[in-house]
Amino acid sequence: SQDVVAAYSTDGKNPGPKVTAPGFAFSCAPSFLMQGLAKGASGMAGLSRARLAPPTQLFGASASNRKFALCLPSTGSNTPGVLFFGNGPYFFLPGIDASQRLSYTPLLNNPRYKNQYFIGVTAIQIDGKSIAVDSARLK
Repeated sequence: SQDVVAAYSTDGKNPGPKVTAPGFAFSCAPSFLMQGLAKGASGMAGLSRARLAPPTQLFGASASNRKFALCLPSTGSNTPGVLFFGNGPYFFLPGIDASQRLSYTPLLNNPRYKNQYFIGVTAIQIDGKSIAVDSARLK
């Protein structure tokens, strides 16, 4: 299905006009796909490099425009996560630039899988203990 997506824009510091993305493609999914998601999750969005992914639909195919930041809450935090589309800065009241306080994990491109993002993993630890993983699988 298609609809119009509308959101208020910002220059990073000041509120901007409402922007719309007509013809925004979306779909409904069977409820079993929600199993295993965090408590309270009511949907999901594909943040891939695919043509129908929200960043591409919102900003077009230009790689320089398809930037997003996903901030996950700390474990045990009652604070929700937040998702930003576009370049920073990301200001919050009272004038705090959240982009300066974020930890970044660069997303990598793999020519074999053009619609996907990857992260550079060198090791895996759980609770401070290294997990044995075939290093060839981390590339």
